[in-house]
Amino acid sequence: MKKVLLHALLTLRNLSDEANRQPKQADNNSILDAMAKIIGSSVDEGIKSMAVGILYNLVCNNCINKGIFWTSLNKIII
Repeated sequence: MKKVLLHALLTLRNLSDEANRQPKQADNNSILDAMAKIIGSSVDEGIKSMAVGILYNLVCNNCINKGIFWTSLNKIII
Protein backbone atom coordinates (compact mmCIF):
# COMPACT_ATOMS: atom_id res chain seq x y z
CA MET A 1 0.00 0.00 0.00
CA LYS A 2 2.82 2.41 0.86
CA LYS A 3 4.41 1.95 -2.56
CA VAL A 4 1.10 2.65 -4.31
CA LEU A 5 0.56 5.76 -2.20
CA LEU A 6 4.06 7.03 -2.98
CA HIS A 7 3.53 6.55 -6.71
CA ALA A 8 0.13 8.25 -6.56
CA LEU A 9 1.63 11.20 -4.70
CA LEU A 10 4.53 11.40 -7.16
CA THR A 11 2.05 11.59 -10.03
CA LEU A 12 0.00 14.20 -8.22
CA ARG A 13 3.15 16.22 -7.51
CA ASN A 14 4.02 16.22 -11.21
CA LEU A 15 0.49 17.25 -12.15
CA SER A 16 0.17 19.86 -9.40
CA ASP A 17 2.84 22.01 -10.99
CA GLU A 18 0.69 22.32 -14.11
CA ALA A 19 -2.55 22.67 -12.14
CA ASN A 20 -1.26 25.87 -10.58
CA ARG A 21 -0.84 27.38 -14.06
CA GLN A 22 -4.39 26.60 -15.14
CA PRO A 23 -7.22 29.15 -14.98
CA LYS A 24 -8.42 29.73 -11.45
CA GLN A 25 -11.60 27.76 -12.15
CA ALA A 26 -9.81 24.67 -10.84
CA ASP A 27 -10.70 23.84 -7.26
CA ASN A 28 -7.68 22.60 -5.34
CA ASN A 29 -9.33 22.72 -1.90
CA SER A 30 -9.65 18.95 -1.47
CA ILE A 31 -6.03 18.38 -2.55
CA LEU A 32 -4.79 21.09 -0.18
CA ASP A 33 -6.86 19.60 2.68
CA ALA A 34 -5.56 16.09 2.00
CA MET A 35 -1.93 17.23 1.88
CA ALA A 36 -2.35 19.17 5.15
CA LYS A 37 -3.76 16.00 6.76
CA ILE A 38 -0.81 13.93 5.52
CA ILE A 39 1.67 16.45 6.90
CA GLY A 40 -0.13 16.49 10.25
CA SER A 41 -0.27 12.71 10.48
CA SER A 42 2.29 10.17 11.61
CA VAL A 43 2.94 8.65 8.18
CA ASP A 44 6.32 7.87 6.67
CA GLU A 45 8.68 10.79 6.06
CA GLY A 46 8.83 9.96 2.33
CA ILE A 47 5.08 10.37 2.06
CA LYS A 48 5.22 13.65 3.98
CA SER A 49 7.98 14.82 1.66
CA MET A 50 5.79 14.14 -1.38
CA ALA A 51 2.90 16.02 0.25
CA VAL A 52 5.17 19.00 0.88
CA GLY A 53 6.27 18.95 -2.78
CA ILE A 54 2.65 18.99 -3.92
CA LEU A 55 1.85 21.85 -1.57
CA TYR A 56 4.86 23.77 -2.79
CA ASN A 57 3.63 23.51 -6.36
CA LEU A 58 0.08 24.51 -5.47
CA VAL A 59 0.86 27.49 -3.23
CA CYS A 60 3.79 28.95 -5.15
CA ASN A 61 2.69 32.40 -6.38
CA ASN A 62 -0.94 31.65 -5.48
CA CYS A 63 -2.31 33.62 -2.53
CA ILE A 64 -5.72 31.90 -2.69
CA ASN A 65 -4.21 28.43 -2.31
CA LYS A 66 -1.92 29.67 0.48
CA GLY A 67 -4.95 30.89 2.43
CA ILE A 68 -6.83 27.63 1.89
CA PHE A 69 -3.81 25.61 3.01
CA TRP A 70 -3.29 27.61 6.22
CA THR A 71 -6.99 27.27 7.04
CA SER A 72 -6.75 23.49 6.51
CA LEU A 73 -3.62 23.22 8.61
CA ASN A 74 -5.15 25.24 11.45
CA LYS A 75 -8.15 22.88 11.55
CA ILE A 76 -5.79 19.92 11.98
CA ILE A 77 -3.66 21.59 14.64
CA ILE A 78 -6.62 22.76 16.71
